Amino acid sequence: MPQVMDHKSTSRTTGNGILSLPHFCQGYIIMCNLTDTNKQAGIAPTEDPEMAVLTNKLEADVMMQAAEIDAIVSFLSPDKSSVMFEYGSGGSTRYFAPLCAKLYSAEHTPEWSEKVKKALIDKGITNVEMLSAAPNREAFDKLGCTPIGIYNMQIQVGTTMRHCMSCNQDPKWLFASTEERSAVFEDYLTLIKVAGEKEGRLDVVL
Repeated sequence: MPQVMDHKSTSRTTGNGILSLPHFCQGYIIMCNLTDTNKQAGIAPTEDPEMAVLTNKLEADVMMQAAEIDAIVSFLSPDKSSVMFEYGSGGSTRYFAPLCAKLYSAEHTPEWSEKVKKALIDKGITNVEMLSAAPNREAFDKLGCTPIGIYNMQIQVGTTMRHCMSCNQDPKWLFASTEERSAVFEDYLTLIKVAGEKEGRLDVVL
């Protein structure tokens, strides 16, 4: 299941290291994982073929299971006044933006950030601010790990991009220290401060 911390928490563990949360994180921090969240939540697969297709498409588009999506939505204000910050841009950005007053989306690949930005504009979504910061090449080269998922696109190996090949399968990255991985994504991890200083508050951090 997604893990949730309230605003009193001071740090969160990311796939890239430990991030200290600034004072303007006033709401909830939600951490998703790749386990079978639907099963943990007791959600049985639907027997309705049409609903199954719609559910599978939603999960593929957002790259989260239905239970994860529902959990995140439950922390957003019903009047769409929430300010949300997310690490990682894509289908989730497009899905959650209409449910927020403002969404800040951080990405470590500037080129991908621009593609997502264009896709949002094409959909008429205008309340998203894209933030990007490229990895630190010097810190990355010291690790000697694969660039897949850091400088290169992840490689899909399953039915959706939730199942893909990336640096997380490389022992050199997987067993690198928190300090070593944080050094690679130092500028990316601090993008939350950029958003917080602009907005004054962040209600949900994903």
